[in-house]
Amino acid sequence: MESAENIRESRLGKWCLICTLGLVVVCLAVVSTRVYLKPFSHSVFPIYSFAASNWQDGKSCYFTKNAEREMDVYRYSPAVTPLFLPFHFLGEKWGGILWRFVNFGLYLHALSLVYQIFLSKQPGWVGLSAFILLSLPLGLTNLNNGQVNLLMAALIMHGVSLAALGRISLSGFVFALATCLKIYPLAIALMIGMAFPLRFFASFIGSVVLIFLTPFLFQTPDYVASQYSEWFSSLAKDDRSQRPLADSFRDFWLLIRLTGAPIFFESYRWIQLAAAGFVGMASLFALWKRGFSQTWITRTTALGCSWVLLFGPSSESSTFVLIAPWLAMSLIQVFRGEIGKEKTLLLAGTGLLVLTVLAGILPATRRIHSFGFHPVAAVCLFFFYFLTITWCNLPAKNSLGEIAPGVRTGA
Repeated sequence: MESAENIRESRLGKWCLICTLGLVVVCLAVVSTRVYLKPFSHSVFPIYSFAASNWQDGKSCYFTKNAEREMDVYRYSPAVTPLFLPFHFLGEKWGGILWRFVNFGLYLHALSLVYQIFLSKQPGWVGLSAFILLSLPLGLTNLNNGQVNLLMAALIMHGVSLAALGRISLSGFVFALATCLKIYPLAIALMIGMAFPLRFFASFIGSVVLIFLTPFLFQTPDYVASQYSEWFSSLAKDDRSQRPLADSFRDFWLLIRLTGAPIFFESYRWIQLAAAGFVGMASLFALWKRGFSQTWITRTTALGCSWVLLFGPSSESSTFVLIAPWLAMSLIQVFRGEIGKEKTLLLAGTGLLVLTVLAGILPATRRIHSFGFHPVAAVCLFFFYFLTITWCNLPAKNSLGEIAPGVRTGA
């Protein structure tokens, strides 16, 4: 029979989960109501829907102007555009609502999967509720404006989880899906693939090729080829390095501009590449020294996400959702007493991100973001995860769980 203490813990866990799900429902209801009433306000979904409309009509997705309202340019590849067609058919209101539900649902499922694999010493609803609540704030911006970052974060979490379970080929396929959405996940894919170079990269490369060929099933070959050409052309022209600080990316380049350091943007590209090499070598060193483990794969992913945020090609406020689950995981480890003095960097970065979330509700939010809170937080997290993967303990049997049965590196 269950003890009284276990029964109390079970009841507490159920109530925590009910409250967490209630909060999720409230967030979805508030955002859905706003989208229904004002579908074109604070939303990027109309851009996706307009691109899908142009795709359906055989028009340019990248250079066709909307005659009715001003919109930002469409930046996703032709491999992604057919994804928006089902939502476009539902219209700006219901399509926008369903798009957010699908993205947020996949995000929550991925959080549950990550918790079960990497954090659940003793499965319980209290821990899962805490993990979801800690991962939620950085995702609310994407839920509100409909950006694809929730979907991308979910795919990364699924890919990492599958790799930890030893399903390497399927992990490569999922990372290929994420990379075709945006280029960011390529950094994490390259790092995870170091442990399984043959199986992972064979699946990853093959899947990328197939995904980029898929649009030819939905339109004529000439039209699809022209869209790929226009996409590459639009990317080459997309230089946002000298935008006003309030509209610029939240990355290391923003810090350079704020400090007035005598560094040209062309030189900054070399800094990005050097940082990428630095991260790759750190991850490879930890893999060589201690072998593959669930701790290695989570900290490698977190370090890769930190690089994306600090040195990636286009880090926005909404991009910081990529670090949310791994940041939440680290905070839970701090609570459990599993992280040492290096937690100071983690807590500093977390505190700065809390400020950015709170600033999002203020009228002058864009001006506040131009002060560089995001990249400074990313600096703290970048060095925290670098320390945890190189100088701190990575035991073969670690607090995050055992290596999945049958997993072997190098194949």
